[in-house]
Order: sequence, then C-alpha cells, then structure tokens
Amino acid sequence: MTKEIKLGQWVEYLNRVTGGFRCSVCGQQKWETQTDGDIVEDIPLTTITDYGNLGDPPAPPKITDGVIAMRCAVCGHALFFDRLFVEEKINGNE
Repeated sequence: MTKEIKLGQWVEYLNRVTGGFRCSVCGQQKWETQTDGDIVEDIPLTTITDYGNLGDPPAPPKITDGVIAMRCAVCGHALFFDRLFVEEKINGNE
C-alpha cells in the first residue's frame, strides 16, 4: 500500500536530488504536477492486459504501475518518475 506524497515533500525531494533542473527542451524551470489538493497524484501506465489473463497469478509490480508525471508549463515536455521509488526515498525506506 502506498503512502500519500504531499506536494511540499515532492518539491523538497526534487530540489534535493536534482539541485533544481531545467526543461531539456525549452530551458525553463516552470514545472506542473497533477495534485488532488495538497496530495501528488500518480497515474498508471500499465493496463490490465499487461498482466495476462484474469485467472493468472498476480504479476510483480512494474515501475509503470504508478508514475508521477511532470509537465513543463512553457512547452509541454513531460517527465515521469517511479512513484514507489520516490515514496521510498521520501519516507527513508532505502
């Protein structure tokens, strides 16, 4: 089960690991992340068909099961971060 990642935690994590970064397309530093209030939302990039048939045993988690998406607010370039990896780093479960 995943824990909530607050927007402030996400911003602090990004600043800590990147030192601040610019969009590789336009060079700006204006990023957007999808949130629900103060909670960062993740999106699945994996579909049910990636797991085989419904009767099959559950497959191990993939990094694409949940990602945090960021979009440059200037040019629209998108980046994805592995949500479970980020959660472990934020919560100190390395």
